[in-house]
Amino acid sequence: MEEILLKIKESMKSDVQFISEEKRLRPKKSEIFRLWGDNSLIFEFTGFRPQITLEEVFKETVKLYLIDQSLWRFKTKLYNI
Repeated sequence: MEEILLKIKESMKSDVQFISEEKRLRPKKSEIFRLWGDNSLIFEFTGFRPQITLEEVFKETVKLYLIDQSLWRFKTKLYNI
């Protein structure tokens, strides 16, 4: 997760600090130790392959939300748990 956050931070050219809250961390004795995403089934069933890299996705997202100033649509003051 930290790796993705750092890529987003880099894409945004931000100096933001990441804060972790104890109540949001997975319990030590949780039955799930690691979450992994895998798109192999999507390809198997549909033949779909991504056309752009994750870094390109971040750049386009930054452009959409910051350059187009679309942030007004989001509840930035609301913190969901």
